Amino acid sequence: MTLLEKYQEYPRKTKINVSEDIVFSLLSELDGRKGVLDFDNCDYDIQEEILDCLVDIVDSKLIKKEIVIELSKYGEILVDDNTKEMYSEIKKELTLNECVVVSFEGVQTLQTTVAKNVFGRLYSELGNVNYNTMIKLKGASKTHMMIIHLGIADTFKTEE
Repeated sequence: MTLLEKYQEYPRKTKINVSEDIVFSLLSELDGRKGVLDFDNCDYDIQEEILDCLVDIVDSKLIKKEIVIELSKYGEILVDDNTKEMYSEIKKELTLNECVVVSFEGVQTLQTTVAKNVFGRLYSELGNVNYNTMIKLKGASKTHMMIIHLGIADTFKTEE
C-alpha cells in the first residue's frame, strides 16, 4: 500500500482534498522511495505511529495558517506615527504564515500616508496576486477600502 493510500484512508476530523503529486512531493522529503511503505514487516503499533506522524506532517504543510492582526491597537485613527510598526508586524507575520488577516474592527479611519506606506508598500513588494491571496482585510469599511486603494495607487505614482 502506498503512503498516499494510507494517508487518504486515515481517519481525521478534517478531510483535505489534495492531489497525488502534492502528497508525493511532500512525502518524498520523508521517504526517498516515492511513497511506497512496506507495512508487512511492521507491528500494528509501529504502523499507527508512522501514520500519525505522516498525517501530522502532511496536514501541517497543506493547511494554510493565518493570523489576525488587530489594527485597533494602534488607535481609532491610524496615523503616520505607527506606520513602521504596522508594516513590520504584517511583514513579519507574512514570513511565518501563508495568510494574514488585517482587522479594521475598532478603526474609524486611516491617513492616506498610512495606506501608502503599509498597504501600498506590501502591494508593491508582493504583486497583485500574492497581495490578494496573502492579505485579507477584515471589517474594512468602504471608506477604509477607498483610502487603501488611493494609497496603493499613490505608491505607483511615486515609483514612476
